Amino acid sequence: RVRRLSLILDEHCLKPGMQILDVSPSRSLFRKLGKGPYAYTASDLSGDFVADVAWDICKLPAEGNSYDLILCYHILEHVGDDKQAMRELSIC
Repeated sequence: RVRRLSLILDEHCLKPGMQILDVSPSRSLFRKLGKGPYAYTASDLSGDFVADVAWDICKLPAEGNSYDLILCYHILEHVGDDKQAMRELSIC
């Protein structure tokens, strides 16, 4: 799954200088995107994943339109209020 996501990102999404938020990132994407020409923030509230910050996806501290790309891959099924998380993500 992660290799396919990485390929899709490379072919269709990533551009130098992008602001990227990655929620509970895989180690391989964390290493790849963290070294790229992007402003990359990795967040994990649980502490189970390597991350820069521990933000609650239902109460993100980022202001509106802060990110060009948000990666939230296989996360919402673990969030108690997934609708609130989607609202938060939509304004970031």
